[in-house]
Amino acid sequence: MIKQRDGGARRIGRWSFAVLCLVAAAGCSQTWEYHALRDVQTELPNLTDRQWSRRREYSDAEKLAVRAGGTQVLLIARSSRPAIEGDVAQLDEQVSHTFIIVLDGPVKAGRTYHVTPDNGRLIEGTTFRPAWRPYRGLEGDVTITAVSQRSIDAAVRLTGLTLKASDPARSLSGVHSFKIIGGGDPFLDQAQIRFEGGGSEK
Repeated sequence: MIKQRDGGARRIGRWSFAVLCLVAAAGCSQTWEYHALRDVQTELPNLTDRQWSRRREYSDAEKLAVRAGGTQVLLIARSSRPAIEGDVAQLDEQVSHTFIIVLDGPVKAGRTYHVTPDNGRLIEGTTFRPAWRPYRGLEGDVTITAVSQRSIDAAVRLTGLTLKASDPARSLSGVHSFKIIGGGDPFLDQAQIRFEGGGSEK
């Protein structure tokens, strides 16, 4: 009986190790991208609006609409992982989550912005199930460290608020360089953003 228990323990140990390896492999495949939009305008959806919880469209209608020709600056950080084959829970879809900070421009180096759900959201989506309005609110702060024609560097400390018990913990911290892009960049669609008004100037 002792030998059988030992053998079972070894099998459990090997199984646990295999699971950890799979989790580690999935985590290593996660990628981050950092971009910024200038001279745009957007309105974040009302967090208390319950129409989206009653009706899901799974279409571009749920993506964040951003228009050309405004005074706002958007800092966008997107994390994604490829589909995991055989993952029934994810339906073999690519999964991504996007941190979006809306700042009143022009931004200047040395300035710190307090982030609340009024100007920060976490957009989560998959390949076939786009953004889930009204998105999760963000809390934290952003300090602009450098501004150039090509990028905006910022030290960020952000945490996604929990809307329901099943929401996974999401956070972003550190100093990152947000590359300035135009409205026609394909990154925006991947980040669950619907750009209106044609491709803006970088």
